[in-house]
Amino acid sequence: LIEKGLASHAKTSGMKYFHASSPRVIMRMLKEKQYRFAKILPNLEKIRESVASHPNVELYEGKNGLKSIIDGWILEGEDIIGIGSEELDSVLMYYFPNFIKRRRKAGIHIRLMLNKSRYADELKNRDSKELRKTRTIGCGKLKTGIYVYGNKSAFLTFDKDQPAGLLIDDKMITETIRIMLEMLWENAEC
Repeated sequence: LIEKGLASHAKTSGMKYFHASSPRVIMRMLKEKQYRFAKILPNLEKIRESVASHPNVELYEGKNGLKSIIDGWILEGEDIIGIGSEELDSVLMYYFPNFIKRRRKAGIHIRLMLNKSRYADELKNRDSKELRKTRTIGCGKLKTGIYVYGNKSAFLTFDKDQPAGLLIDDKMITETIRIMLEMLWENAEC
């Protein structure tokens, strides 16, 4: 504390007495540190931006992992475009009605592409009520899904025994995937 200027001492009759510095000294020291920090702040921001510009990739496993990714859709607060499978609903069947209510309450719209099926027709019938537009595609049976929102892309597998999701947080990658999904959307059946 003496070296930092926060205390002093005096010897009287062979005894050492310590005294705390004035609180104003501490305030002056904090202001000096704040001034020095403000000078290096622009460089720290540049370093942070260079690190943040790399894609962030996270792997989520199990049903709870899928729920974490999907809950993130609401936290992000951006509209969603995706291509998926009714398998997601069967893997997380009790979770989805509540999720749809929360998504609607947050005002988040979703454009969803599914295989032609009775399930897709059922969703279409509830589209306007559930802030969704559903279109169908006829290219094989999908067992996974890709969803884009904000700067994030979510890749979900709907295997009942080992569901998993990969979340990529990167503007450029997500924009490329968004363009591909938009092209599919334009060619999907209303």
